[in-house]
Amino acid sequence: MNAFITQAGDRLPIEFELLDFKPGEWKPEHCVLRIAGLMMTRNAQREVARAEMVARLGIEITEKYLPTDPVVTLAPDPDLNLDGLDARVIATYRGATEIPSLLSQDASNNWAIDGTLSETGKPLLASDPHRSVILPSLRYFVHLVGPGWNVIGSGEPALPGVALGHNEHAGWGFTIVQHDQVDLYIEQVNPENPHKYRYKDNWLDMEIETQTINVKGQEPVEVELKYTRHGPIIWEDLANNRVAAVKWAGEEPGTAGYLGSLATDRIKNWDDFVEAMTRWKIPAENIVYGDVEGDIGWIPAGIVPIRPDWKGLLPVPGHTGKHEWSGFRTVDQLPQIHNPAQHYVATSNHNIKPKDHSYDMGFDWSEPYRFNRVNEVLSQ
Repeated sequence: MNAFITQAGDRLPIEFELLDFKPGEWKPEHCVLRIAGLMMTRNAQREVARAEMVARLGIEITEKYLPTDPVVTLAPDPDLNLDGLDARVIATYRGATEIPSLLSQDASNNWAIDGTLSETGKPLLASDPHRSVILPSLRYFVHLVGPGWNVIGSGEPALPGVALGHNEHAGWGFTIVQHDQVDLYIEQVNPENPHKYRYKDNWLDMEIETQTINVKGQEPVEVELKYTRHGPIIWEDLANNRVAAVKWAGEEPGTAGYLGSLATDRIKNWDDFVEAMTRWKIPAENIVYGDVEGDIGWIPAGIVPIRPDWKGLLPVPGHTGKHEWSGFRTVDQLPQIHNPAQHYVATSNHNIKPKDHSYDMGFDWSEPYRFNRVNEVLSQ
């Protein structure tokens, strides 16, 4: 990009002339948009909603009107007072992750059928990732050709590779899969020093980063970004000596949004596809697959935290040390479908977890009516 900008000089596309604007130099951090995955992670909002309901209405009513799938019993930690945890806790988080748009769409559908159901005798694959209508668009068609590369499909500006599409050998598409990739920690703050927080028997210093934000028509504004061992602080209640920090799987190395596309774009067969899914971290996606040899399949790709002793359904106290992730699920611990007897696979953000699958993935899914309709048609 920088080479093109330098080479083009003043001979830029017409839109730059019309807008009286010249592109700036790109830096590596511009290509690691972690927000791309955080926008599609809704677990933190659900945790706060459940906490508020439990505090006001009790566990039984919360389980009835905000149920989990599969059904599990809510178990608030006795070391955390849920009173006062409401929409204010998540306001900053929502402001950072929700994009105002002309048309909001946050549901998707995809499916693949094998050759026994198609006139050509070869698989057909369809992917419809509903995204909001915004400018700049979140999806652009691109054809990448180079040594080892011949892939065409759709990606996001500034993100590497083709997110969904096909090469000469295989095609793939996705819908969001609701892996629980976020936890909300309520930290105890030192009453004598709000920049210290408790962890077990110690008071730890928050990591504090000062940034300057340029504001049009005003003087620049300096802001303090505060972090605990569990992540950035998104809410402060200093009157009660507590703050909320959000821990997100996308802070792990190698989790830049759609970075796994670089491996997926070059797959040649099902084994390559499974291997590529070991590199797909963020965002979590139901990825359906089809190839020229006739194989079809599905893997719910994405990094899934392992919570040894809790389900991630409510905020947890940060000071006890009892709620730490112990790693992440490997791809072979996630469910997979390869050449099913029914000759098709389909996902619509619904709970696609097989009943005999033993590992937790998430507990909040979209209603299955879209999948039910797709399933009704394909099963005919």
